[in-house]
Amino acid sequence: MLVYCLPCRQNHEEKIDVDIPLGMVNRSLFLDLYRTGKTRSDPFTATELVFGRADPELVSQAQQLLATSRL
Repeated sequence: MLVYCLPCRQNHEEKIDVDIPLGMVNRSLFLDLYRTGKTRSDPFTATELVFGRADPELVSQAQQLLATSRL
């Protein structure tokens, strides 16, 4: 999961699978990205990037989804 400015998104659009404006990302959508395998980013860092802080509960839920997807 990465946060790109508009010019960077345009320069790398062929490599980007999902493009969601940050303002539209809520907890449910964030977890869906892990649930569907669209990201394997470190949940701690990703929550900081997306929400401005690492929410321990959200990090834990994302970590569980990552662990489950590796089985």
